[in-house]
Amino acid sequence: MGRLDPGWYAVQVRAKSETMVAALLKYKGYEPFLPKYSKPGANRKAEPHPLFPGYVFCRIGESASGLIVTTPGVIQLLGIGNVPQAVPEFEIDNLKRMLATGLYCAPWPRYEVGMRARLVNGPLRGCAGLIVKTEGDTHLVVSVELLRRSVSVRIEREWVEAISPTPKPMSVSTTARETVHSGPEPAFSARGAR
Repeated sequence: MGRLDPGWYAVQVRAKSETMVAALLKYKGYEPFLPKYSKPGANRKAEPHPLFPGYVFCRIGESASGLIVTTPGVIQLLGIGNVPQAVPEFEIDNLKRMLATGLYCAPWPRYEVGMRARLVNGPLRGCAGLIVKTEGDTHLVVSVELLRRSVSVRIEREWVEAISPTPKPMSVSTTARETVHSGPEPAFSARGAR
């Protein structure tokens, strides 16, 4: 397999090894991204949890040395067949912006229906995703398609501008929100990449 194009890739890792893998990838010259969140009511000293358990994002550039898949804890790079697929830059940017605001972010079940929207005000201006309502709160849900996983952040309704031709607002019960979809592992992978 040849060199991978520069960009962000999803790296599947062994359970509870996300932090270690991110540190090792950084040591090898890669730019890792391990989005984390703290559970509500958790002790302030409690370690934040990965938003996507079992995955670390990794930017591949020119300065990195060493294979990603030989890093202890790494299982594979996600892709189609044996070809790793880059995660679109805007999906990583959306996640980074959501986390940078300090607003509470949490894993969210991935939905196929609902109103697609873009935020036109507030600290997440320019981010796009799915709008859902739960317990009277409005959430922006952004997905990482390659992982088939999503993250939500509570937003103000005034920040939203619909981008769907026929918006279908979505309401979610508490039980649906609490049963966070960890889902089946992606049906595609790229073993032995890079």
